[in-house]
Amino acid sequence: MIFVGYHARIGSQDAILEHTWSDERVANLWINGEATGEIGLNAGVCGHFGVPVILISGDQTACAEASALIEGIGTVVVKQASGRMAGRMPAACPGPRKDPGGSSQCSDAPEQRAGPQSL
Repeated sequence: MIFVGYHARIGSQDAILEHTWSDERVANLWINGEATGEIGLNAGVCGHFGVPVILISGDQTACAEASALIEGIGTVVVKQASGRMAGRMPAACPGPRKDPGGSSQCSDAPEQRAGPQSL
């Protein structure tokens, strides 16, 4: 399973629109005594059905939350949050650029960390 455009759980600092379902109705959610959000809940449902979660995209706080919950998950930070309503998106990549070592790269690409699984 791949989680695209996820947000961090309610109460997280430096997270864009952090919430768990509804920030007006749900104050927190616990699974096995651990405060969690939609990332943990959805990963638990996937695990129940034997479906591994291999990748998540979101702000840096959502990706850190997923990394703490799911060993080896790949993360793609697509925005840097500086508050609930503020963040910075990486500049669009104008195309690949060759570095002196000969590999193609985009200097403004989002941070990526591949997990042990391959797609």
